[in-house]
Amino acid sequence: MYIIKIDGDGYDLYCPQSGKPILLNSDPGFGVGSDAKSYMGCWNQHAFLRPDFKSKEMKKAWEEFIADFKEYDDFPELERERGIIEGFLSGYKKKDGIALRIDTTEFEGRFTAYFALDLGGKQE
Repeated sequence: MYIIKIDGDGYDLYCPQSGKPILLNSDPGFGVGSDAKSYMGCWNQHAFLRPDFKSKEMKKAWEEFIADFKEYDDFPELERERGIIEGFLSGYKKKDGIALRIDTTEFEGRFTAYFALDLGGKQE
C-alpha cells in the first residue's frame, strides 16, 4: 500500500467514493467517519497500536502482523510506533488501496494519524 504524507495545520478528509466526511478539522473530538465507503482503518497518535478497523481483512492482517512484537507500555516511543505502522501499511497488499499519514499541529502540539482507504470502494 502506498503511503502519502500530508503535513499541514488544518484539513478536512472526505471519502472519494461517497463524499462523506472521514475527518473534519472542525471536529474537536478528532472524529472518524468510519461509515465512509472507502474507509478501511485508522491509527491515531493517542492509540497507535489499538487502531479502528472497518475492513475485517485488514484487521486480521494487523493482528497477525503486530503479534510479532512484544507488549508495549502505555507510553511507548512514538517514532518506533510510526515505523511499525508504516511497515505494516507499506507491506499490505490491497488493489486500489492507499494510506494517508496526516501530520498537523492543530491538536496538542504535533499530531499524527494514518488512514487506510480503498479507492475502489469495495469493502469485504
